Amino acid sequence: MGIIRSGGLSIPAACMLLATVTQDAQVARAEAAPLSPISRIHFGPEAGLYLPSSSKASNRFGDTWFSIGVGFGAVKKVERRGRISPDFDLFYQTHNSNHAFFLPVGVSYKRAFPRSGRLVPFVGASLNGVITDIRSDQDGIQSRYRPAYGGSLFAGTNYGRHAFFEARYFAFTRVRSIDLSGLNLKAGYRF
Repeated sequence: MGIIRSGGLSIPAACMLLATVTQDAQVARAEAAPLSPISRIHFGPEAGLYLPSSSKASNRFGDTWFSIGVGFGAVKKVERRGRISPDFDLFYQTHNSNHAFFLPVGVSYKRAFPRSGRLVPFVGASLNGVITDIRSDQDGIQSRYRPAYGGSLFAGTNYGRHAFFEARYFAFTRVRSIDLSGLNLKAGYRF
């Protein structure tokens, strides 16, 4: 069997030349393209402290609620012009035979101040629908899901895309005579 030639170039040589030219073009495109971040799952510890502002809520469910957990996703970039994004938190506290669960879900607007090195201070506000479940034996309130609504004002700082601190005041409508509003202090880190 002979080697097929086309215009003086053998087919294996032509294939080799085509592969070399294609490879060189791909390398040139890769060098010219901006580098994209490697996709990976970001996670890390988060810790928080919730301080109910109502003496009745403090009496029924405790005056200091601690939280510790794992946060997922990169610390969100804060824009100087502001950004609207989904907003949610989850709170659960038991004290004696009472419990309070509330899940504010809504939308927030966050705006950055001028950056200071890697620190990016920000402020924002949110509007939330709130899913609640409270039980308070002293008030004759049995455990049942009840809707509420509210919002928050917050300020904090990001340290690059890895760490954050936030102070947020939540104001909610009363749920069966109990005001669950309060100050939430939260910090976290992402690997």
